[in-house]
Order: sequence, then C-alpha cells, then structure tokens
Amino acid sequence: MVTLRPMKQYEFTIFFENEVKEFAEWMTKAYKLPPKRALDIAKEQLSYKYKDGINTKNQYIYTIEDKHQQKIGVVSYSIQKDEQSAWLDTIEIDQPHRQQGYGKQVLALIESKIKQHHVNHIILHVYKNNKIAQTLYKNSGYQIVSHIMTKQLS
Repeated sequence: MVTLRPMKQYEFTIFFENEVKEFAEWMTKAYKLPPKRALDIAKEQLSYKYKDGINTKNQYIYTIEDKHQQKIGVVSYSIQKDEQSAWLDTIEIDQPHRQQGYGKQVLALIESKIKQHHVNHIILHVYKNNKIAQTLYKNSGYQIVSHIMTKQLS
C-alpha cells in the first residue's frame, strides 16, 4: 500500500534538481544539444513551470510513501483547466522499490485525485527507452497518440 503526501520544501529542492538533471540529459540525447546548453534550457523551463515551488498554482507535487511512511518516490501533475486536461509530469519510484507494484498503485491514486478536478483526460510523456513505464501505462489504458522524431543534420 502506498500513500501520497504533499511534498515539503526541502524535498522539493531535491526534486527540482533531479528534474532539471533528467530533463537536460534527455534534451542532450534527443536533440543532440551540448550538455551545458541543455542544462540551461532545463533550468529555465522548469523554473518557469515551478515558479512558486511547491505553491505553484495548478501544480500538485507529492512524495510517495510506503506502508511504513518511508519515501519511495515522487509524483507530480498539473491541471490545465482551459484544456480540460491534466499532465502527469513525473512519476518516479526510487530504484530499490521498483518492480514491486508501486507504480500501478500510484497511478491509480493519481488518477483518482485528477478526477476530482473534473478534467477529461490525462496526458503524459514517457521516454522511448523506458519500456517498464510504457508497459505500465499501456496496461492501465493509456494510448500512444504521437511520437517525437528528430533527425541530426550534418
């Protein structure tokens, strides 16, 4: 059994740093950007997205805890009321706790919370090489609606 609790400020600092790092790494791979440029872009975009930290309007950021109230991951989503949608921004189970069914439990909890916002659908992005997450989402009823494709020009 897992529970979600609103993230505390000190946890957000770590969460934000990790989000920036992972986003920059993805941009370096996907868009062949130099690491420093990717890091600058990631910081800029995520600083805007989370401009008020844990108090950013329409952003919901949680620490995932197990039955012993130990942190096992993080999850965040945002609500776009004008589009009647929610973006599942992050769902990350810490490495030692993966492959134990926590992701499925968290997804069910998040979907329940998102339904309370009266939106029509959930959108998410999953990295191409994250086959485990892709399987989780597919088995939970999510469908692929687009692909991002790139081509390196000489």
